[in-house]
Amino acid sequence: MALSCREQVVRIEEEVLQPMTQYVDERREECRNEPCNWWLLCLNKLVCTVFWAVVKVVTWVVTTVVRWGTRIICVVVSLVIGLLAMFIGNFDIIIQALKDSLELIIDGIYFAIGALIFAAIMSIDFMQTLFGIERKRKLTEKEIAVLKPIFGDSLLYFLIQIVEEPGILRSIDGNPRAFTIGYNIYPPVNSMTTLVHECVHVWQFQYGGTQYIGQSMVQQAIGGQATYDWRTTMGQGDNAWYLLDSNEAKASFIDNVFSSGTFNFDDGTIDSSDGAFFAAHDNGTNGFIDGGVDYTVRANHAWNILKT
Repeated sequence: MALSCREQVVRIEEEVLQPMTQYVDERREECRNEPCNWWLLCLNKLVCTVFWAVVKVVTWVVTTVVRWGTRIICVVVSLVIGLLAMFIGNFDIIIQALKDSLELIIDGIYFAIGALIFAAIMSIDFMQTLFGIERKRKLTEKEIAVLKPIFGDSLLYFLIQIVEEPGILRSIDGNPRAFTIGYNIYPPVNSMTTLVHECVHVWQFQYGGTQYIGQSMVQQAIGGQATYDWRTTMGQGDNAWYLLDSNEAKASFIDNVFSSGTFNFDDGTIDSSDGAFFAAHDNGTNGFIDGGVDYTVRANHAWNILKT
C-alpha cells in the first residue's frame, strides 16, 4: 500500500531534519565549551554563538519549508501518478492521493481559521496590555528546567509568556481551562503537566503556524472532549503520534507521558515522578505503559520529533 504524504514527511523528519538539527545543536555545545580567548576579549565565543543562532534560524526556516513543500509536492506527484496508474487498473495510488489532497485542503482551512482567531485574540491581547488590564510573566527558571529535557532547544523559551490576568480572554469557550495562542499561554496554568501540554501547542505554532488553532477550535466544537483522546485513535507504528489527526490528542499524549511515564534503572528501582520518562540517564531505560499497553516506542519517537 502506498505511503501517505504525511508518512513521507515523517521519513524526511527521521532521515534528514532530525540529523540536521542534531548537528546544529552539537555546534552549539562546541560554542559553549570553547575556551574564552582573552586576547580577543572573548569575542570568539560571541561570534560562535551568533553564528549558531543564525544557523538555527535558517534551519527552522528550511525545516518549515521542507515540511510543507514536501507534502504539497507529494500530493501533486501522487495525483499525476495515480491518474496514470488507473489506466493499468491500479486504483490504490489515486485513492491515497485523493485522501492526501483532502487532508491538505482541510489543513489549509484550519490554517486560515486559525489565522483569523490568532489575529483577533492578539488584537484584544494588545489592547488589554496597552491599558494595563492584562498581566503577563516570562517562564521561570524552574519551568524552563522542566521543559528543556522534553523540547530541548526546539522552543523559543524567551518568547513564551504566561498570562496570569487575561481580562476578557479568561477562556475562549467559557470553560475554566488553559489555552494557547501563539506564544501566549492563558490560565489556569496550575500544574507542570498543564504547562507541558500547552507548550506542545507552542511547538505546534512555532513549526506549523496557526493550523493547530483552527483545528483545535473546530474539532472541540464538533467533538468536545473526544478531541483529547489519543488512546482510541493512535495507531501501532513507531510514528503513530505524528500521524494523530488531533493536535489536542498529541498534546494530551505528551502530558500523559510526562505525568505517568517512568525511568527504569538497571538496579531495578523505578522513578515515577513527573518528567521521569524524559530523564537523561545512562543506567536504565524509560517506559510508558497506559491501560496495560506499552507505548514506550511511540513515546520516544514523539520525543525525538519534539526535540527537532
